[in-house]
Amino acid sequence: MFSTTLAGTPLRAAAHAMGWNVQMMARTLVTAKNGRRITTVAASCTAFRPAMPMLAQLSHAPRLPARVHAPGRTMSQFGSRGFQGKRRFADGKTEPWYQNRTTLYGTGIAVVGTSLYYVAHLEEVPISGRRRFMNVSQEREEQMAKTAYNQVMMEYSAHMLPATHPTTRTVERVATKIIRAAGMEDLRWEFHVIDSREQNAFVLPGGKVFVFTGILPVCKDENGLAIVLGHEIAHQMARHSAEKVSISLLVELARIAVTVFFDTSYRMTGIFTELGLMRPFSRSMESEADHIGLLLAAQACYDPAAAVGFWQRMAAKGEGGPAFLSTHPAHRDRIEQIREWLPEAERRREMSNCHETAGFLADMFHQMQQSRW
Repeated sequence: MFSTTLAGTPLRAAAHAMGWNVQMMARTLVTAKNGRRITTVAASCTAFRPAMPMLAQLSHAPRLPARVHAPGRTMSQFGSRGFQGKRRFADGKTEPWYQNRTTLYGTGIAVVGTSLYYVAHLEEVPISGRRRFMNVSQEREEQMAKTAYNQVMMEYSAHMLPATHPTTRTVERVATKIIRAAGMEDLRWEFHVIDSREQNAFVLPGGKVFVFTGILPVCKDENGLAIVLGHEIAHQMARHSAEKVSISLLVELARIAVTVFFDTSYRMTGIFTELGLMRPFSRSMESEADHIGLLLAAQACYDPAAAVGFWQRMAAKGEGGPAFLSTHPAHRDRIEQIREWLPEAERRREMSNCHETAGFLADMFHQMQQSRW
């Protein structure tokens, strides 16, 4: 009766699919019921007939040794140590990076390597003596400047005054004196005046000077122009553009590390690094250029006190938003700093013996006859 029931159930189909001889299995079970030894059941049950040879060929899993199939030997009997002890986050949670020894070692090596690279690329800024990180070569800086120069020339070439124009000659004369004071005569300097109402001036790496006529009324005279040119030449002297590229690399690496290790938004870290690091850094470079430029203008025998009047006139045109959002210091902050630096600038001017130089009378004549914009 048991044999008939087994053959008529779905178990028969399953047994054939797995390669078992159903009739043999049924007879063995009946025999066991009649009292024969249990070892007969074990011998009959191990008989395997490959009823589906294709399925057997597709199975690439190797058979485990017989000792693995020992009865009663389950995984729980190996104790809490071993494999179970290593499954610290069996519920699917990710292991924190600070608990992963490999990650900690890798992070430590990266920090040490970055620190050594940082120290190896420290250099001193002229005049101010500030130590800063710099990993951009002068050749690379000049290549970047060539691209910017071509863009400026393409945009403003139709609005540039000729080299023989009186304003262009004035800019060249004032800038040349400041360049001489900075000891940068070896560069191939070019002087361009752009006829535009825009109040701007800048110097590209490699010695390309651009002055917009819109800033000349704010300069008022050559002393004010010397303050502006001294500031821009100071940027070139200190290589601030290359320094900003160098610092941006470190900030970007730190931003990626914070995003990965602390699972924060990459966009949010970008906002914090921009407002908390890059813009304050930019304002500090502007202040440094103010300081160096003031000393260069004084050494070139221009009146450093003209800087106060220049920034007062700039302040009268508006502050331009909150200071922490700006890349430049507020005008009132600049005026306060310049007043603190004026005694140092006056001493540098006296040390230059401006009243004893051969060109003093000629310079005085030019300053008396200069155009007041």
